Amino acid sequence: MAAATVLAVAGVFAAVSPTAERGTNPPPPAMGASAAVTAAVEVDCGSHVLRQSERLPDTAIACFLDAVGARRPARLAETRPTMEGDPIHTVYVSGADGAVQVTIDSRQDRFGVPRITRRTCTGAVVEHRHIGFTQCSSPEPA
Repeated sequence: MAAATVLAVAGVFAAVSPTAERGTNPPPPAMGASAAVTAAVEVDCGSHVLRQSERLPDTAIACFLDAVGARRPARLAETRPTMEGDPIHTVYVSGADGAVQVTIDSRQDRFGVPRITRRTCTGAVVEHRHIGFTQCSSPEPA
């Protein structure tokens, strides 16, 4: 695939701040991720709550992409608002094989389809301060 796939929920691009700085509730736990996968994570790149027009900090992106490149299991979570402000939770979990499980929880999206989906992606890249991939499987229910 020539262009990398960027997983942007509802076309909303937002940025990030740590949850602790906002005083907001943290995103829900990784949906669809087994306890074995979560327990195997060596690198925690943070859980970030984003506002409209914000982007992930470079340090969070570098943390995750470095771990993927080194084939070290890692986790990165972000919550992005839809245009209406509904939270969409995305959790990236990389494995020792270099593949990334991307779980998207849109159950709180009042105007979208309330569901949890998962894809397996490879070729992690950064595009416009967003994590993207050169290839992803079709979304499946998680």
